[in-house]
Amino acid sequence: MQPYIVSLLAGATFRTGSMFSSHGQKVMLKIEGREFELDHIGLLHVCGTSDGYKTYFPNSLLASTPISIKRVKIN
Repeated sequence: MQPYIVSLLAGATFRTGSMFSSHGQKVMLKIEGREFELDHIGLLHVCGTSDGYKTYFPNSLLASTPISIKRVKIN
């Protein structure tokens, strides 16, 4: 049960905080050496797109794994 609680708390923090906010820009995530475009922030998962594939990361993983965030202007 604990991973779900951690995911819910992390998801709520991700959704309300400024870490993943886009402000009209594309948000790129680098997780475990791979780069993903942020697609969706949910209460249990964060979804990123890479090479046409959508990958869902549990929020509990993102709360315990270093990630890098880059914002890119949308033309």
